[in-house]
Amino acid sequence: APLVEPVSIDEAFMDLAGTESLHGPPAALAAALKEAIRERLGLTASSGVAPNRFLAKIASDFRKPDGLTVIAPEQVQAFIERLPIAKVPGVGPKSHAKLEGLGIRFLGDIRRFPEPALKASIGSYGGRLCELARGIDPTPVTPDSAAKSISSECTLEEDTCATATLTRCLLQQAEEVAAGLRQEGVKARTVVLKIKHADFRLFTRRTTFAPPTQSSKDLYRQAVRLLENARVTQKVRLIGLGATGFVPADAPRQQELFAVAERSRAGWEAVDRTVATIKTKFGDRVIRRATLKED
Repeated sequence: APLVEPVSIDEAFMDLAGTESLHGPPAALAAALKEAIRERLGLTASSGVAPNRFLAKIASDFRKPDGLTVIAPEQVQAFIERLPIAKVPGVGPKSHAKLEGLGIRFLGDIRRFPEPALKASIGSYGGRLCELARGIDPTPVTPDSAAKSISSECTLEEDTCATATLTRCLLQQAEEVAAGLRQEGVKARTVVLKIKHADFRLFTRRTTFAPPTQSSKDLYRQAVRLLENARVTQKVRLIGLGATGFVPADAPRQQELFAVAERSRAGWEAVDRTVATIKTKFGDRVIRRATLKED
């Protein structure tokens, strides 16, 4: 299909309009995809086929983990009429409680309420619910949408709270995230540290700084500072580094009063670019930081 929009590591939307001459009916293609995934990977997959992406998402979740649900255009209103309001994306616990207080249990119940009354109760999302209740979702399938964050994480071979092990992981991740920033043509203003303890408790810490950077060294320094401030005393199972708050890499910015730090930052960004060029030409293993040497 020409229009494919990944939304997570294992989920995507496809606009199949106009592909019938290649693949046959959309339901047949969905069944063929499920079978191909089973044959190649030995995994189940769920698919939903519907006139718009909202209903396709609902349909894909309908009979997990190995379901195929098709909502034909003439079935849309009947399906919406009995769709539990809690299953509608965007309806959280608070809005769910308010809707139930109004006697709204199914999405079809929305059609019996005027839009101003819904907006007064749950805010602007009331207008969106009114559209969905009529089977309207104009949201297009948009391939190659701009990234909002870039991250790298790893599950450790052994749970540990050894600083040397954790910072070594962060250094590797800083290089991977910096490579992602260069690929997207952006610089980041925020670094996010993610830690999962041995008991699976998860926490994140973040810091925002100026000017934005594309340097693996800057990303690493910010992540290490977050790790130090977190004062980890329990063993860690997973650690990750992310970057967000993007600006275009070529965006103009205010020059710093003292240029020493700026020259250092630009120098390390140039080092990253040079190392990337060498790896592209001669392979990933030809050059690396000594800290990351495997033995």
